[in-house]
Order: sequence, then C-alpha cells, then structure tokens
Amino acid sequence: AKVGRQLLTVAYDVPPKAAPPGAPPAAPQEAPGVAAQVGQGLGTAAAKTREFNERHQVTAKVADGARSTVQAAKDANERHDLTGKVSRGAATAVDKTKEFNERHQVTTRVADAGRSAAQAARETNEKHDITGKVGRGAAVAAHKTAEVTKQGFQAARETNQKHDITGKVAQGTSTAFHKTKEFEQRHQIGARTAEASRNAFQAARETNQKHDITGKIGRGASAAASGVSKGFSAMTAAANGQQQPG
Repeated sequence: AKVGRQLLTVAYDVPPKAAPPGAPPAAPQEAPGVAAQVGQGLGTAAAKTREFNERHQVTAKVADGARSTVQAAKDANERHDLTGKVSRGAATAVDKTKEFNERHQVTTRVADAGRSAAQAARETNEKHDITGKVGRGAAVAAHKTAEVTKQGFQAARETNQKHDITGKVAQGTSTAFHKTKEFEQRHQIGARTAEASRNAFQAARETNQKHDITGKIGRGASAAASGVSKGFSAMTAAANGQQQPG
C-alpha cells in the first residue's frame, strides 16, 4: 500500500510547473504509463483492505479473541487452582517417596546389602586364598609352558645331532648340484644350446642374403609410401579442382 501511494504521488499528485511569461504553451501530458497504472491498482487494493477492516473490525476482533482466550485460561486457573494443584501434587509425590524411603529404609538397606556383599567376598577370599591360588596357578602355567617349549627344542636338537639331519640336507643339496653339473658336462647341454642358437642365426642370415628379404621389405615399404603419397596428392588435387600430371 505504501509503494502504491508513492507511485500515485509521483504519477498524479505532483503539479506541473508554471511556464514562464511569454513562453509557448506546454504540450499536453501523455496518458499515465504502466507504472502509474500499477501504482493506482496497489493504492485501490490498499484502500479496499483498509475499508474492509474498518467496516468489519477484523483487527479489533482478532485482538479481542486473543485477550478473551488469555482471560478464560486465567479465570479457569483461578477458579480451579490448577497451578496450585500441580505444585501440591509434585510436593506430595516427593513427600510420599521420602516417607516410603524412611519407613522401609530402602536406601539404608541397599547400602547395607552392598557392604555385606563386599565383606562376604573379602572374607571368602581371605579364608580360601582365592587371589593367591589364581596368581600361583598363572605362574605355574607360564612355567610349564616355558618348560615344554625348552624340552621340545632340546629334543629337536638331539634328534638333529643323532641323525645328522642338517648335514644330510646340505649334502643332498651339494650332491644335486654336482649331479646337475656332471649331467650338463656329459651331454654338453650348454654348448649344444649355444651352437644351435648360432646355427639358427647363421641360417637366417644366409637365407636373407640369398633371397634379399631385407631389400624386398625395404623396397615394398618404399613403394607403399610412394603410393600413399601419390594417392594423397591426387585427393588434394581433386579437392582443389586441379588435374594431376601424368
């Protein structure tokens, strides 16, 4: 509504300036534009809203309804003493709980039961030496484990010394190496492999020299490159509208 009144003020309320004496008459003003029309519409809407509110007293009725609700809640609280009853109920619950605790000594009995259980556990431990037995049992188990491990290591070492297992393994490895070397020397596997490689290389070189394989491959590659170059030149000339020379 405020924006509409400002637009109406700009569009309609500003009086035209008086022309100085002797000046030609001013041109007639143009019809109000879109901004003026929008401002006029907003001003009309604001006026209608204000008129409706004044006629039906909407704002006053809403305020009266809110005050009536607050007053009704206040009256009901004062009539039935709701706040007081809630407070007294909470205080009564606290008092009842305290009274029950004092009558049956719940807190004291729970504390006594806890102390009795702790005392009984301590007396049982002192009577039967439970903690000491558990500690000695753990120590014995650790000692036995270490002893068994030591005995197992000693037995393995005695078996090795008795049957010379380490020596036999080393001797077997050495024998296998010598047997392999002896077999290679007897059958000349290394020499034959090297000779076969040399023969294959020599045969490939002689075949290449005899049939000129490398030269043919080179000339074929050159011819292929030349053909590709001519084809590319022909395509370029066709694209440019020129004739390829023979």
